Amino acid sequence: MGLRRMGPGTADAPHGTRTARGDRAARWERTTRWPLLSISLLFLASYSVQVIAQPDGLVRHLLNGITWVVWAAFAVDYVVSLVLAQHRLRWIVRHPLDLALVIFPGLAMLRLARFISLVVLLQRHAGALVRGRVVTYVVGASSLVTWVAAVGVLDVERGAPGGNIETIGDSLWWAIATITTVGYGDYTPVTLPGRLIAVGLMICGIALVGVITATFASWLIGQVRTPATAGTGATGHDAPQPPADADRSSVRPRSDAAPGSPSPR
Repeated sequence: MGLRRMGPGTADAPHGTRTARGDRAARWERTTRWPLLSISLLFLASYSVQVIAQPDGLVRHLLNGITWVVWAAFAVDYVVSLVLAQHRLRWIVRHPLDLALVIFPGLAMLRLARFISLVVLLQRHAGALVRGRVVTYVVGASSLVTWVAAVGVLDVERGAPGGNIETIGDSLWWAIATITTVGYGDYTPVTLPGRLIAVGLMICGIALVGVITATFASWLIGQVRTPATAGTGATGHDAPQPPADADRSSVRPRSDAAPGSPSPR
């Protein structure tokens, strides 16, 4: 019976294809990461104006146009990332937020939640050189999440029966009290979307406390270890001791030979 002879590199062809596709996907993600976040910030500004000012006429149509442009950018990114994914079904399962952004254009502001991943990444690799940078990112991400939650709650709570969040000042006060885990209770969401936003903000507040605690603990451990390692060298070992043979020169040799005998050479 005959066997089909495989040419060199034939068995590795699928693996090489997957590797090349993974490289292209990584390059695409690196290329589009900051542009998409910039577009998300543009959408947040447009969405904030729509909710707070409630404009009419030409301004309203312009803001709606920005929303659709942002949605189109997210849709293109989703399709290209799906095509470049090595395992497409697994990629869809691991990126439910991206799918929701394409299906529901109104959820585009949730794309801003990816800023939190920067804080998590920095916290995993936090050291003495980036500890202050971690705190900066934590404060920035927390402020961003607080503003997004405040605008979102105002959008769904304004005019709701039994609700008391009617202005951006009310929603900001509620968001700050919630993310800091204070929770005065003077302003509370009464709608289901508002309460879902509140749950997400509570989780972000707990994560914020954890990141701050871990950063402070890392700094404290570094301060405790510094005096203990101050006397060590650059490699962390004690200073080298002089060789043992150096002390033998100071010891006088014993003279066991008889007087007048020739000394050995």
